[in-house]
Parts: sequence; structure tokens; C-alpha cells
Amino acid sequence: MTTNNDLDYILSIIDKFGGINRLGLLFSTKKNGYYYDNGTGKVILCEPDEYEVFKWLFSRKEKEGYICLCESLCIVNIDEIIKNVKEAIEEENLLQAPIIKEFISPTHKEFFEESLDEGIRMITLELTEKCNLRCDYCVYNEKHNGERGFSSKEMSKETLEAAIEFLAKHGSDEVAVTFYGGEPLLKFDLIKHAVFYSQKILKEKKVSFSMTTNLTLMTKKMADFFASIDNFSIVCSIDGPEHIHDQYRKYADGTGSFNNTIKGLFYLVESYKKHNRLNENDTANLSLSMVFGEPHTEMRITEIQSFFNDLTWLPATIAKQISYPSKGISIDYESSLESRSEQDYFDPLLDWSKAKYAIENKENNFLEGHLERVLLGIHKRPILNEPAQSIGMNGCCVPGHRRLCISTNGDMKPCERMGTCPTIGNVFSGFDKEKMNNVYVNEYESKSVDDCNNCWAFKICGVCYATLYTKNDTLDINHKRKRCNNAKEYSKRLLELYHEYLEENPEMFLHFNDYTIT
Repeated sequence: MTTNNDLDYILSIIDKFGGINRLGLLFSTKKNGYYYDNGTGKVILCEPDEYEVFKWLFSRKEKEGYICLCESLCIVNIDEIIKNVKEAIEEENLLQAPIIKEFISPTHKEFFEESLDEGIRMITLELTEKCNLRCDYCVYNEKHNGERGFSSKEMSKETLEAAIEFLAKHGSDEVAVTFYGGEPLLKFDLIKHAVFYSQKILKEKKVSFSMTTNLTLMTKKMADFFASIDNFSIVCSIDGPEHIHDQYRKYADGTGSFNNTIKGLFYLVESYKKHNRLNENDTANLSLSMVFGEPHTEMRITEIQSFFNDLTWLPATIAKQISYPSKGISIDYESSLESRSEQDYFDPLLDWSKAKYAIENKENNFLEGHLERVLLGIHKRPILNEPAQSIGMNGCCVPGHRRLCISTNGDMKPCERMGTCPTIGNVFSGFDKEKMNNVYVNEYESKSVDDCNNCWAFKICGVCYATLYTKNDTLDINHKRKRCNNAKEYSKRLLELYHEYLEENPEMFLHFNDYTIT
């Protein structure tokens, strides 16, 4: 049988490390073919013939060898190409991601206690489960299953104070207090009390405040109060011009909320200007959050952009973020992806965030911000000379460490995105560390590590605990696998886009080097 020693070496490496599909990803742009290596995080630019060899490696059946490769590719200098691929593998330490049996994550294991005892960064206070709107895509809307729904439950002053005292005891030197609902402005007096109590109890720490609001209840008096507080940032929910905003953001009687929303935004902008909170270096005090509902057309994006550009009283430098509904009748984006093939993968916001948005009109175009948010992780991924010998727990933080959520009755959850997930304690009794360790570390690892070990994308994976747990406190591994499949397709698209943009402008992402991912 005719063989090739260089190819035999390549195939032996692939077999030794568990098969080609866990070791990396082959992807291409319109101009070039690339190989992403799972072990090192490197992306290798391939010459056309080298790319064809990699394609054959990824499609090869177990018993196929040199003869099959030659017949498949019909490359005259095939031996030279195979040699080049082998040399690249040796020089760059490719195709050698070690087989992993457990997650190695010091923050989840060795430093678990320390992170919780003195390292909490933020508490999110769920002041009320009431809301004056019934937005169609809201996860708490009664039309949707799986979340708590709206109710009359409200946080008491006693619970609020206990939460702030808990943060004083377990928080880091810099902490944040954020207000959540329902609609937090329904409890404006409680917000004021929380601010004053925090300033008293947390006086030894650097404290910031934040809130997300639908703006409809905002008054001049409220706006002046928020603007008078140092480090109080507000995320303002507004989807665009009236006909777009009112399509989904409605009152219970079905009427649109735009007129009250835009009035509330105006009050905030004027108050923050008056208190000098919106200068060029301080625009993060206010930001706009848009939900991009269907229809997903470029015209719709253009209308939204033009609307904000035409608001002469709105500083152009205010941050604008746009995202899809997480669930809802307008779009369940994750579910829609499950039925799509890799070739059909389509993310309108990504595909319309062309390179020109990051170069032209930078101050005004919110798609530039969207592009940066999604591609920052690709740019900042770990790139190593030799394969990492361990893997962390995907996009999972230490539960409660980064953004501890306090429900109306004082129960604690890892963050506000976690819905009906297992609680991790109560502000009056403290963390249930045994439960946290069992559910969010041990069970997550035992059910996930084999899948992660066999996945090419685990180093750039952002899947976290959110939406993965059932009401009986167990991890739904089947749902997680659907999330994982979507995450892999998404990661592939990000790699393609990132390198498409680099081909056009090699310096496009240099400013990312100044950013820190926390």
C-alpha cells in the first residue's frame, strides 16, 4: 500500500487527540481559507492547496489514507503540500488540544469561598414584579411560559436594607447597586431610600448605581434626583420611532407607550445635561437599549438610526445598544436557529454591521457598537504557543459573584437573567454554599464536560447557566445541547466576520487591545 510518512504523522496526531472535529474548525471568507485551532486559539491562514488538505482531513472516513487523498484532490505537488501542513502543525503546535475529563476553573473551585465572602461586585434589587407595560416580547409577559410572570409582589424596606447590608459585608472595594423589576420606577421612593441607605452603609466602598427603565413614568422631579447622584447610570428602553416602538412596547390595554417614553427620555437628558453628567467623557450615565423585533429588514434599521440622529436634543455620543428579544411572540431567536442549517445561518444585525459602520459615521451608528460587542471576544480570545491543558466552565461566572440578584422576598439568584433557576440563598440567612457547589459546579461539570471536551468551540463559548435549569433545580442537558449547537454556529460566523473585516482593514480592531473583558 502506498503511504506518505508526513500524512501518517498528521493522522496519528489527530487520532491521539480524539479526532479532527474536536481539534478545530475550518472556515473561509470570500478571499481566504482559515483553520482555527482549539488547543492554542490560533487562526492559521491557509494557501488554497493546504486548505484543500485540511478539508479532506475534516471529511475523511476512518480508513481513508494517502491514496484516497490523492484521488480526491488531484494536486500535482501533493507531497509538498502535505509536508507544509505537517510543518505548520509541528511549528504552531496545532491539532493537539488535550482530552479533558474535568473543568479547571479556580474561581469555581479553589477560590469559590473567597469570591463569595468578599468579592461580590453587584447586587440587582428586584424592587417589584409589577409593570405598567405589557411588551409583547417581555419574558415576564403572561403569554410566555417558563418565567415568573407579573404579580403584586414588592420588596419591603427591611429586605432592601438587608440586601445592602449583605453587600457591605461581602462586597469588593468597588460595588454597584442596580434596580430591576417589573418597572423599578413604580417604586421610586424605595429607590431613593436605597440610594441614601447605600451611601450610609457602603461609605467605605466606591459605589455606583444603575437602573433599566421603560421611561413612561419618568418625571422632571425623578430625572433631577437621578442626575443629582454621582455615578447613577440609566439604561433607557426605547425601540425607535413611534410606529416601531409601539409595535411591541404597549400598555395593558394595547395602546402604544411611545409618547410617554420619549417624554421621559427628554426629561432625563435635560436633567443630566443640567448636572453636567453628559459631557464627552461621561456619556455612559445614559444609554439607549433597543429591542430589534420583526420584520428584520435593513430599512427598519435605517429608520431607527435616522430617528435617533434627528433628535437634536439627544447627544450623539450616548451609547446605543440593539439586541433581539430573548423570547416572545415576535421572535424566539434560539428556537429559530435550531431548525436552520449551517448554510442558512443568518443574524441580521451581524450581517448588516458591515465594516463601513466601524469606520464611517462612528459617533452615530449603533450597529458599530453591536459589531464591537460581538467581535470583542474573538479578538481577545486566549492565543497560546502551546495548547492549554485545561478548560474553564464556558461563559459561567461564579454564581452571585458578578451580579447577585435579590428577588422581592430576599431570595438570591446568580443574576437577573436566571428566571426560575435554583436559588443560592437568602439575604437574611446568607449563601447556601453547599447547594451552589452541588448544582452550579458539580452537576454542571458532570453533565457538560464530555460535550465540551468534544467541542471545537469551548475556548470561545459564551453559554452560561441562564435558561438551562428546570424548576426542580436540575440542569436540562438536552436544552443545553441545543444552546451549544447555536453557539457553535454563532462562533463560526463571528470568526468569519472578524477575518473578513481584517482582510479589508488590518488595523480595524487595534483599539480592542485597550479593552478589558470582565
